[in-house]
Amino acid sequence: LLYGYSNARVRAMKGELLKKPQVLDLLGAKTQNGIIEMLSHTPYKENILSLSLRFKNEELVELALGQNFAYNSQKLLRIAPKPSRRALLAFMERYDILNIKTILLSKRLGKKGEEMAHYTMGAGSLSFGDLKAMWELPDALSVLSYLRYSEIGQKIFAMHSFAKAKESVSGGRDFEQLFGMLDSYYYASATAAIIGTGKDSQLLRSIILSEADAKNALTVLRCKAAGMDTEGALLHLVTFGTLQKGFFESIANEKDMKGAIAKVRSKFGIEESKALSLSIIEAELESRLVATSLRALSFSMMSIGAIVGYLFLKEEEMSNIRKISRGKALGLSDAQISQMLVFA
Repeated sequence: LLYGYSNARVRAMKGELLKKPQVLDLLGAKTQNGIIEMLSHTPYKENILSLSLRFKNEELVELALGQNFAYNSQKLLRIAPKPSRRALLAFMERYDILNIKTILLSKRLGKKGEEMAHYTMGAGSLSFGDLKAMWELPDALSVLSYLRYSEIGQKIFAMHSFAKAKESVSGGRDFEQLFGMLDSYYYASATAAIIGTGKDSQLLRSIILSEADAKNALTVLRCKAAGMDTEGALLHLVTFGTLQKGFFESIANEKDMKGAIAKVRSKFGIEESKALSLSIIEAELESRLVATSLRALSFSMMSIGAIVGYLFLKEEEMSNIRKISRGKALGLSDAQISQMLVFA
């Protein structure tokens, strides 16, 4: 009874998710207006209508996706039974971390707030007011100073040195050290919030740790592609996950990217491929993680399991639509965009 109502509501919400053929239909649209027209016949209709007088083209698509995701995330928090909320809130801090990274990255790239604001996800503990305020700040150091006094910022900098965070954004650095701090905070916070030793708790922890493994593998591949040596690449690992440091060292020590990518594919059970693009291996890892997580979550008896399963599917849907919209705006071919899409 405790979880019956919320699980029924989540099943109903899953029924509103776009099916794979609907997403692929978007890929066939010739223009942004074509994508918008198709989305206006889906559960995104109200979001499109409410924003269409002020925004156009891919910006309208981005904002409609973000608004819809925020609405559904808040709905999940309302229907989740009280025993599940602490773990759910900690899990949803992943969106805070993603938003913070996006804002910091935009500052490093010299982008204006209004150019990038629609790339944030309206979920997590940071309000739209907080996000807007950070977007309007002049640089990364100002963002960190603002973040320091937010609820999540206080928790992050209780775990990691604020002085080191400031140092990591100075002198034209690439922010990887800071991003590692943010990721480490999330993995520590989320796993600590999932209390208990039952199968469901162990399952959720294992999903989060698997994400950390995939992130570390991608980090080492990116460092190797950038010409970084093994020692430097290993410094960027987050200290969570199930895979040993020796595995990541072996990736970095491969003589070329082909060998490194093959080793990652083999470890994560991904089919061999001639494709060596990091964006493709990232999509392959994401697809593998979503598929295995959803398969495991389908056996969960807790509402938190059903809710997390829905969030994975909703993230996947939103990410695919964004890739299609952005890809077309950048002039990519349908074949190029299709390689980046993820379906569980």
